[in-house]
Amino acid sequence: MPQDDLNLTVHKARSLAQELGKGASLLSDPATSLSYHAEFRNTARRVRRRYFDLVKEVSRQKHITHEIESIFDNFFIIESAIFEIRSGLKKKDFLKLPLSRSNRGKAAPRLYYILSRLIDDTGRSIDKDVLKEFLVTYQEHSPLSIRELYAIPMMLQVVLVEQFGKVIERAITSLDEYEEAFRISKKLRRDVDKKGSKHLPVAISEIASRYSMIPLSLGFYLFQRLSSDSQTMRPVLRWLKLNFEKQGIDI
Repeated sequence: MPQDDLNLTVHKARSLAQELGKGASLLSDPATSLSYHAEFRNTARRVRRRYFDLVKEVSRQKHITHEIESIFDNFFIIESAIFEIRSGLKKKDFLKLPLSRSNRGKAAPRLYYILSRLIDDTGRSIDKDVLKEFLVTYQEHSPLSIRELYAIPMMLQVVLVEQFGKVIERAITSLDEYEEAFRISKKLRRDVDKKGSKHLPVAISEIASRYSMIPLSLGFYLFQRLSSDSQTMRPVLRWLKLNFEKQGIDI
C-alpha cells in the first residue's frame, strides 16, 4: 500500500476505533452467541459451496473476468481459513466472548463487530500496521479481554471469509448479467431481422420496464455486444448511455 494511502487508512482506523470504543456497551446473551457461532460456521460452508458454483459457471459460460481470476488465485487462502473456522471455532470458547450493540442496536460478538467495521470503513484493505493502530486506539477507550485478544486471528478469518463470500456473490451476479446481455442482444438482433429497426423503441420499452436503472455490469456487457452494430442499434445504445449518465457513469 502506498505510504499516503497507508497514512490515510491509519487515520481512518484511529477515528473509527475512538468512535467504537467510546460507544461500547458490553452484554452477555448465550443464545445470541450460539446463533452467531452457528452462523459463522454456516457462512464458511456456504462460501466454499458458492466458490465451486462460480467455477462451474465460468466453465459453462467460457467467460472470466479479472475479478474472477483474482478469486481463483486467492481461494487457497480462504479455503485454509474455512478449515480453521470449521475445526477451530469452539463453542465453549465462543460463548465466553462478550457481545456489543452494533450501530443498528443489534447484539453481536464485540470482536466480530469492530473488525467488520474496520474492514468496511477502510475499504476492505488492511495490513498489520492499520490493525495494530486500530486495536491500540480502541483499547484506550474500551479494553479487550484476554480471551478476545487470543481470538483476534480466528475472528479475522471469520470476517475475511464473510467478505470474500460477498466478492464471490458479486462475481456470480456479473456472470448472470453477462449471460442476460447475450440473451437480450440476441433477441434484439432477431427482432430487427424480422420486424426492422422500427421495432427498437418497443424493445427499449420492454427493457426499461424491467430495469429503470440497468445494472452496470449488464449495461456494459450489452453495450459491448451491440456496439458492433452501432448504426442499427443506435437507439438502444443511446438509451444505455442515458441510463449510465443517470448513474453518474460517462462512456
